[in-house]
Amino acid sequence: MIGMSLGIKSKGAVSLGSVDIPDKYFQRFGTGIPSIDNMFGSGGGFIKGQIITISAMRGAGKTTALLQILNGVVENSDSEKSCLYLSGEEAVEQLAFTAKRINTPNVMADNITDVDEISKLTKDYDIIVMDSMNSLTSEGKQSRLAIESYAMNTIGKNAKNNDCVVIFVLHQTKSGNSSGASSIDHSADTCIKIFNVDSEEYGELNCKAFCVDKNRFGQTKDSVFRMTKKGWDFTDPIKEDIDRDKSKSETRSDRKQIELDILIEAIKAKRGKFNLQNISEISGDMKICERFNRHLNSLVKVGSIKKIGRGQDARYKMGKKQK
Repeated sequence: MIGMSLGIKSKGAVSLGSVDIPDKYFQRFGTGIPSIDNMFGSGGGFIKGQIITISAMRGAGKTTALLQILNGVVENSDSEKSCLYLSGEEAVEQLAFTAKRINTPNVMADNITDVDEISKLTKDYDIIVMDSMNSLTSEGKQSRLAIESYAMNTIGKNAKNNDCVVIFVLHQTKSGNSSGASSIDHSADTCIKIFNVDSEEYGELNCKAFCVDKNRFGQTKDSVFRMTKKGWDFTDPIKEDIDRDKSKSETRSDRKQIELDILIEAIKAKRGKFNLQNISEISGDMKICERFNRHLNSLVKVGSIKKIGRGQDARYKMGKKQK
């Protein structure tokens, strides 16, 4: 695999106090959305040449969030900023359909995926979103890791030289880690991950945590936002500075395992007399009741429990695999 290189070269050992800090580090440009600008550092927004990764599970709302952010930059920047959304996963017509629904008409879009072509575009735009890293292509390179490394080297290097902010969209594994080469997140300046949160804890449906795991140009920031029919409600965060350890430990898989354990213990206690009525007794509300019912069906399929009868009259008892 090709090593990561963003064009950083030795200039000889120097005292850090004597180094001239580039003006661009102090000249941020924002989105006009305070909660988003805070995520990228001290309320100021982006720094020219910043390399950002954003990862989430499929369907989490990455595209919606990024279209809103780019549209905010175009509408609210003091000087005219140009933004480009490149997608290898959705046709421009699909993006336009989403943009109409969430009112983000000012974003330019294309379906370019070639690494070298994208690198050239860093001269023409202030921000480029590449959705996703997994859809990038490069002539002559066969492996996915080789393409990803070449993309970070080439696009990243040109972005910094041309003062273009580049946001790479990454997929997320079930464990919550970004897919692809681990060196991608290490090479980026800022890494954002979108996580599911417990809707019962926050009293809201369709809410997720936006967590800044790493930020070379400012503090890390965690916020919970709600998704609406018109996109993310970034103007009114449900909660900021969340307990990150708690949010990551209480994942969907953890909750499922807890519910399965409760269900199995309840079936054991009933000794073959457990039925659908018992689910309501241990779950408390209809949404949890539906999940417990799905758990029952999955346990039957793997042979952990046995189903006797059909419909509302069905009873359940322990199978051979769980006693």
